[in-house]
Amino acid sequence: MKEKTPFKVKKRRITKMCKIMIVEDNNHIRTLFKNILKNRGYDIVDVADGGKAIKIYDSMAQKPEIIVVDYRLPTLNGLELTQEILNRDPSSRILMITGDPKINGSVETEYGIKLRAKPIHMDDFVSEIDLLNEEVESDRKEDVLPKTSGRNRYFVQENEIGYELKIYGE
Repeated sequence: MKEKTPFKVKKRRITKMCKIMIVEDNNHIRTLFKNILKNRGYDIVDVADGGKAIKIYDSMAQKPEIIVVDYRLPTLNGLELTQEILNRDPSSRILMITGDPKINGSVETEYGIKLRAKPIHMDDFVSEIDLLNEEVESDRKEDVLPKTSGRNRYFVQENEIGYELKIYGE
């Protein structure tokens, strides 16, 4: 018998699920995030410590496209870890989660890091991950479009509110 999920998440059309690294020192939260995302089809690597996370990241052949990181971590805090990862791969998508009372709701930094306040509702968490996954998928599609010379190529993509037209070329 399939276990029911206690929350509702908006269904999205996602064709390829990203590899995600979860870096959270709280075992309960890390396991919860891991199980929810695995059940949605994501490939998950979870680590409890910032220092170990960068070592594991460096050893991985296929790097995670999305990193979920707690701000307060042993060895290497979330900000330091994020800087290390972005130095290695600036296209990485980062969702940093913090218990800092100055952060309310969701904020995006000038570096494109999404910052979410704890506690985070699971619907919101999964929606954030799905949106980051869609960004990665969109970037993949852009990477496979051939370069044009003097001509434009048009690409229509469905999004939440309708269709978006992207023009590529010179």
